[in-house]
Amino acid sequence: MWVRLLVLLLLLTGCFNESNDPVTMTLSASDTTLDVIEKIFRPESYWTKKVKVFEKTTSEARNQFEHYNQDYHAKLLMRRESVIQSVQDAKKLGKETKAARQEAFQAHREALAKSRDDAREAGKQLRQQLALLRRAQEFLDKAK
Repeated sequence: MWVRLLVLLLLLTGCFNESNDPVTMTLSASDTTLDVIEKIFRPESYWTKKVKVFEKTTSEARNQFEHYNQDYHAKLLMRRESVIQSVQDAKKLGKETKAARQEAFQAHREALAKSRDDAREAGKQLRQQLALLRRAQEFLDKAK
């Protein structure tokens, strides 16, 4: 009797996807069989746990984004100061300021590009985590 019920339950767990939306599918991608059972029989508890997990990962993603963004802006400031200094030095020496400006930009280009890419990637991760958190909160609200 219990074996039949368990087999039926396992078969039904694959039939309870909310949608084919990638965000929704990601919400339960790492679920175990016990999580699926909890999702069916105790949805409020399941979604409360999910919201807590996604609040934590969103907070971590936000911290990482802020770190990369601050690093990028610090490097922008360094580049600006370097350009100003190069232009001033070129004026003092009677050289062309446009060339000095170009050299200063070129000197910082690679580091700035890497920092900008890191900040963009962290921003993308943050937006994905926020979407997951929002969706989990919506499901929690429905379950209440």
